[in-house]
Amino acid sequence: MLGIVTTTPSRVHWAVDVLGLRADARVLEVGGTGASARLVCELLTTGHLLALERSAAATARITSSCADLVEAGRLTVVTGELAGLDVPSGSLDVAFSVDVNTFWTSDAARELAVLRRVLAPRGLLAACYGTDGPQSSRLRERVLDPVAANVRRAGFVDVEQRVEDDGGGVTARNP
Repeated sequence: MLGIVTTTPSRVHWAVDVLGLRADARVLEVGGTGASARLVCELLTTGHLLALERSAAATARITSSCADLVEAGRLTVVTGELAGLDVPSGSLDVAFSVDVNTFWTSDAARELAVLRRVLAPRGLLAACYGTDGPQSSRLRERVLDPVAANVRRAGFVDVEQRVEDDGGGVTARNP
């Protein structure tokens, strides 16, 4: 019987590195398969990760694959939409996503308003994307420019775009 070997994609490692997490950070991951949950939680000795995913099947997979982190209280997995996220205002230090299309395929006004509310002052927002695939040569034009425009429109500051070998993204700060 062949064993299944899974590796964490380089874009996920890149995204987690971009965050520059402190050990006590309160982090929100929007979307995802759980690939980054373990990486983030390894960096959070006293912090916490809230993983929000709209697919119940995906949250079940994350909860199962990261059961030790959930049991230790370092990870909470929630099924739901970002626009409906109900956590206290200013309660998070970092919010990030990897390959979530909402931020570039729409104005994401409701979602970004929620992120403005839940992020602490100077909290970091990072919308990250892989540089592989058919859009890689046009990542900045096709994806990052619209994301940056939406983030600015929502009132975030210090908006920056980055494109590197393993990933690209938009980072910004809550004022």
